[in-house]
Amino acid sequence: MRLTVMAIGMCLLFPLQALAESCSYSFSLDAGKKYPLEKIDTFVTGEIRPLLNNSEKLVSIEIHETCAGKAVHIDVIKMDTQNYYLIEINDQKLPGHIVRYNNRIPLDINRETLTQIISEIKSQDYTKYPRRESARTYKQIKEVTGQQRILKMLAFIFAEAARFESVEIAVRKTKDGACSINWQDFDFAVHNWYNSSEFIKAKSLVLPFQIEGGGDSEVLAPITLEQEQAFEKALLAGERFRFSKEAPFYEYEYECK
Repeated sequence: MRLTVMAIGMCLLFPLQALAESCSYSFSLDAGKKYPLEKIDTFVTGEIRPLLNNSEKLVSIEIHETCAGKAVHIDVIKMDTQNYYLIEINDQKLPGHIVRYNNRIPLDINRETLTQIISEIKSQDYTKYPRRESARTYKQIKEVTGQQRILKMLAFIFAEAARFESVEIAVRKTKDGACSINWQDFDFAVHNWYNSSEFIKAKSLVLPFQIEGGGDSEVLAPITLEQEQAFEKALLAGERFRFSKEAPFYEYEYECK
């Protein structure tokens, strides 16, 4: 039986998506309890968030990929609990230009994109371009951008969801595939973690369940939705608090089926 030209084209166009959809994923911390993708929000809030502290300590986030007819593959991400920074993937130290957010890279937060990106982790050489200037050709720049996109998603799921209630809600609402939201909606939040923490402390709004960290207790987790809104309201009123000038807030706009 012959494949039609359209079928062949579809196979060539969506090989990674098809691979990701045929596999299942689970997550663990330091080889501990495994959480399926459907419980990824519980994994972040129950295992990762409580680790924030004032001392540098590395922990391992393991992503288990189980595909039919293949051995289980495990990607290992090293996180610094002092600030939730992701610093290493599969024994490769991440260059600064890969870790730093590239706001121009579009990223939809949904189940399909997440599983696709997870399936791409293992094929990357994150040390290939130690500096931004190391990538010179179009092909090389596109490869670097792809790695930045991977880090942007992983940081959103594991770090930003630990830092912010708004991101935790986004992970919870999108993990089952029914909803999607643009990463750009969270630009204000993720670029103002230190600033919003400073505001909360200055206004004596710290809540009993919030954890301190960052080295000198300068950051808090989780920043609640109400605190996020209060911070923006204070800025709009002209109160003198530090803020990222590149990331104004508009709204969280979900698209659901």
